[in-house]
This record gives sequence, C-alpha cells and structure tokens, in this order.
Amino acid sequence: MASEDINNGDTVAAASEPTRNDGLSAPIEAGHEPSISSCDSTNGIMTPAVTEAEAVEALELPPWFLKSCVKTLEELTALDVPLKVYDSSSAKDNSSNSKSEDSAHYAVRDVLYESLFDLVSPLGQSEDHQEHIGATHPRKFVHDAMALRMPHQSQGQRFLELVVQHFAGDIGADILSLSLHDFEDLATHFASLSGRTLPDGISASRDLYFLEPETPTEEPNTEEGNEETPASDDDKSKSIEKESDQPQEPEARKKLLFPFERLFASVSEKRNSSQANFQGQNDRPIIILLHEVADNFYQAPRSILTHLRDAVKDARCQGREIAIIALDNQNDSVYGYNWPLASVDDEFLSDLGSNPVKAVQVIVPMKSAAQKRLLEKDEIKATQRNNIRKLQRKIREGLAVHSFSGLLEPHVDWELSEDSFAAKRLNDPNFSDRELELAASALSRNMNFENVERVFERLRILNEWIVDDEEEKKTPGRWDKFHESAQKALQEIENDCNKYKYENDLLDCIVASGKFSSSDVNSLTDN
Repeated sequence: MASEDINNGDTVAAASEPTRNDGLSAPIEAGHEPSISSCDSTNGIMTPAVTEAEAVEALELPPWFLKSCVKTLEELTALDVPLKVYDSSSAKDNSSNSKSEDSAHYAVRDVLYESLFDLVSPLGQSEDHQEHIGATHPRKFVHDAMALRMPHQSQGQRFLELVVQHFAGDIGADILSLSLHDFEDLATHFASLSGRTLPDGISASRDLYFLEPETPTEEPNTEEGNEETPASDDDKSKSIEKESDQPQEPEARKKLLFPFERLFASVSEKRNSSQANFQGQNDRPIIILLHEVADNFYQAPRSILTHLRDAVKDARCQGREIAIIALDNQNDSVYGYNWPLASVDDEFLSDLGSNPVKAVQVIVPMKSAAQKRLLEKDEIKATQRNNIRKLQRKIREGLAVHSFSGLLEPHVDWELSEDSFAAKRLNDPNFSDRELELAASALSRNMNFENVERVFERLRILNEWIVDDEEEKKTPGRWDKFHESAQKALQEIENDCNKYKYENDLLDCIVASGKFSSSDVNSLTDN
C-alpha cells in the first residue's frame, strides 16, 4: 500500500482539536431557544438568527462516517452477507446440514433467526416474513429496541452483526452502525466544527454532550437561634472590597445537544445520492446497530443509551421508522453461570428503548468446528480493530492539528501481515497501556502505514529483552509439569469455582493427598 503521511499538505485535515477553556467562547445552553433576529456588529444590520434545527441540518458529517457507518439496503444486497439461514423443518438432519456448511459463511437455524421478527411483527406471525422480503415492502416496527446476545464466553459480535444485516435485507431496511468509538470521534468532530472548548474537568469532547454538569453545592444555612451582630458601615465596605478582589467564579458548564437527527438524516442522504432509486424508499425503515454494548455503552457512559433512546422516540413521533438493535456481549444468565441477572436485563432494556422487545434474544450459530473457527477468527479481528482505535485516539491527543485521515481514519484497514509482530500485539486483548504510549509517540512523528511495522519492530526488541529477563526470575508454576492443554484446563477450573465446583473439590482432595498424577489430570480435564 502506498505511503500516506497525514502531515502532508495534500491531506485534508479537520479543524483543530477542542482546547481548554480560554474564555474566548462559551458553550450554548442545551435547549436554549434562539432569538428571532440578531444584529451584525460590523454594520448594524438585523439578520435572522439560525435556529437550532437549521444549525443541526447544516452540520457537515465526516466522510469516514458515511463510508463506514451508514449501510443502505442496496449496499447490503451487493455485499452478499456471509450468513446462511437453515430450515429446521427440513428433512436433512444436523450432520448433513453441517457437512453442507460453507467454511466462510456463518450458519444459523431459522427458529433462532426468526426471533428478530418480534421487532416488526406480533408474536406468532414471524413465519410469514418471506412474503414481505425486499425494499418494495418495508416493514413497520412494533417495538423501538431489541438486544441480541450469545451465551457463555463466546463473543460472536461479528456473527450477530451479520444476523442483523441479513434481517435488514429481509425487511427492506438501511443500517446505521455505531460503536462507542464512533460516538467519541463524532463528538470530537462536531465540537471542532462549532469551535467548542473543553472546560476544566472535561477530558473528552464526548462529555460535552453526554456528561451531566455537576450541580453546585449550596452554602449551609446558619443554625437557628444564633443571632448575628449587625455589621457596621466600615465592615460592609471592607467586605465589598474583599469580594471585588476575588476572581470571578467560572460559569457553570451547559450540556450540549448531540445532533442525533443529523445522523438519522444521513441515511436517506446517502441513499438518495446513489443512482439507484426504488419505489417506497422514502418510507424505508432504519436499524440503528449498536456494537459491544455491555463493555462500552452500558457500563460507561450509560447516558449515551438513554440519550439515543429519547432521540429515537422523538423521531418515531415524527413518523420515522427507526429501531435500535444492540449487540450485548455480557454472559447470558440463562445459559451461563454469571451475570447479568434478570433485573439487570430489565434495566438495560429500559435504557435501550421506550418500548423494547421484553427479553434479550439469545442467538447462536450452528454447532460445528467450522463455525467455532469463524468465531475465533472474527474475535481476533475485533480485538485488532479495537486496539487500533485506541492507538489512533492516543496519537490524536499529541497532535496540534486534529485529523481523521490516512492512518487516523476510523475503520481504516491497516493491512497488517498476519505474521507480523504488529498484528500479533494488536490482536492481543492484553495490549498494554505502556505499549500503546510508546507506539503512539513514535507514530505521531511519522504517520504513514509503512512506519507501523518499524515502530512495532522496536516494541518487539523491547518485548524480547523484558520476556527473557522475566523468564530468568520466573518460579515454577503449580501446573508447569503438565502439558499446555492440561495447564489451561486446570487454570480454568481454578478460576471459575461456581461453574466447576465439583471439579474444584476433587482437585483439592487429590492435591492434598500428595498423589497427583497425569492420569488424574486427564480424568479431570476430559470431563
């Protein structure tokens, strides 16, 4: 891939990163009603003020957002979603279906897939969905939100994403796909366009829109019964002079309104800009697809969900067909042993929608070695994308001029060789903050794709030196004498006492007896 240096003058860069409050600008109060007219200070001419709706409509969306986050039905159709829905009522048995699987495609049973149609059809009417497929028969949403989840530790975010894409094709819908990283980058973009500043105590542009301002504490009243002596005129004048010498308290921060309506409108704008026009496309439904809700949105900051929920409610009141589908990556409480509890799910769904589908839908691919390999492969890719977004944000923090181009474009493919050390580290969910800082520091001085491998070669040399040093100091582990697969199984048993209670009790008894052998390990791990 050709080198692209985002410091080059030919590269288009966005406005400067919002800076700390220097008193030159002040945020607009959320919900503030604009005046009917305003006066031009240079010539005194009265000109109509820009309304809030007009200001939102005029906001420019970044190119990366339209390219990566907005997927029209036409794009999804051309994409040929790599997911196959198998008919459970077919005469074929499980083994024959498994043999017919494409190793590059996910496979799901129709009885599981049809749970998505609860979003658009009353219960008991999902079996007729094949009659309504296509853009000429867009469906109406009877709920405004739904959550999908996989059980146990299986992440499956890519699988669930493909399920939603297939569903969008079946009901004739467009998709607006968003992650927490996207919200953060969009907030930075919008704040930069409007020249907003970051007040003290605010470290990210996202907080300007989603973090509630702190309520100032009131001074406590004096206790009743304590009579104060009236102050003399001299005391009053001294008090006034002392107050005038004190610095003015900074104005309380006002939360800004995030332009959700602008994001919703971008879907039809992209659709109308294409050459293809289909009958009824103006009424086409929109699915807002949220990724990795448990790890990101729900735990922090939870307010993004409630802000989006309210924006969707307003849009639906205006006649728009919009609904949210969240991909939740918590462990399921029914099929797993851990959180979330049912009450936590209820709270999550109430944050997600005003009228959500009442249960988190659990969906899994067909059980086969090929499907498990796809899950593992896509999980590695998801980890790499997540680490790249973190690295991009760290690089931007050190730049004088903000940019979303070249190496820093969200969702860009860095095209790393699978065997490279860069891919190895970025594929690791334990990619450390220290490695992140070192890589960001080096890349910020020469930001092109070729330099990525060179920077990570530096990290490789440092890593080898540190690992060798740690190996010399390493004390033998409890299970070191057993083979690698047995070590992993024993550690899993130890780390999950609830799931493997019997195995833990048996393990403690065997170890205490002092007669622990490889055959005992095989007996435990095989079970």
